[in-house]
This record gives sequence, C-alpha cells and structure tokens, in this order.
Amino acid sequence: VGNLIAFFHAGSSLIIVLILYLIVKKTYLTSFENLSGAIKIISYALITLLGLFLLIKAIIELYRRKNGQGEISCQIKSNDKSIIPRVFAVGIIPCPGAVIILLFAISIDVLRVGIISIFSMAMGMAVTISLVGVLTIVSKQGVVKFIDKRSGVKDIFLVTMQMLGSLLILFLGIILFVSSL
Repeated sequence: VGNLIAFFHAGSSLIIVLILYLIVKKTYLTSFENLSGAIKIISYALITLLGLFLLIKAIIELYRRKNGQGEISCQIKSNDKSIIPRVFAVGIIPCPGAVIILLFAISIDVLRVGIISIFSMAMGMAVTISLVGVLTIVSKQGVVKFIDKRSGVKDIFLVTMQMLGSLLILFLGIILFVSSL
C-alpha cells in the first residue's frame, strides 16, 4: 500500500503537470508560477476535504456507537478491498515537491531528468511510507492486545484516536491552504 501511494502520488503530479503544461503551452494564458500556485492550492484544499471527510465519518461512527447501532472496529484486515479507494484518495493529491521539480525541469527544458527525479523521489517515499505503515500495524496490534480486555478504555482510546487523526489531517490541510493564499 505504501508503494502504491508513493508512486500514485508522484504519477498524479506528472499527469497533472503535463496536462496543464500542454494547456498553457497551447493557450499561453498563464505563467508557470501561477500554475504552480494553483496546483498547490488545489492540493491543500483536497487534503482539507479528506480530513473533513474522515472527521465526519468518525463522528457518524461515534453517534452510531452511542445509539447501539454499531461497534468501533479495531480489527486489522489484510485483504480489505476498501484499501484501493483509500490509496486513490491519498495518491490523487499531487506531490507539491514533484510538481516543483517538474515545473523547474520544464522551464529549463530537461523534462526527462525531471521525470527520473520524481520517480526516484517516489522510491524514497515508498520505502518511508511502507516502513511507517509496518510500524503502525505492529504498534496497533500491541495496543489492541493491551486494551482489548478493558472495554471502557478500548472504546475511549479508539474514538479518541479516530478524532485526533481526522483533526490532525483537517488542521494540516487548513494551515497549508491558508498559507498558500
């Protein structure tokens, strides 16, 4: 999953920059600085929306839990088919670093070097994301084993982690979005 996210993240940057480059090249309507700024604003808005979506989902799950309509799951699923939409949602946001590299490479007429650079960067991101993912799963398994016998602590902990994670993504998106304006 970490590899998919990293390469999809870099690939979406490449596709978006190349499409926008072709549009700009054909119409001569804007400069690359404006284009880069617009891509950043859209990327940060998407991060904010993802955080808002996760927060709303956590609130709905908490509401259902309080009304006895469901239980907060802490199971780790290895073959969950819902992982592909999540990879898509995270990876579709173009990497601002890759966008900058591509825009710079286009501006000095070395697009091939830019493409090689962003996929090299994606390999590094893939290793990092995968390592963090493995550490997260191992940590979650340990925490779940520890709190599994304490149902009151388990419920509070899981709801708190869902809310904090959602709020962290939401606030990060808002900060990035506001700072890019």
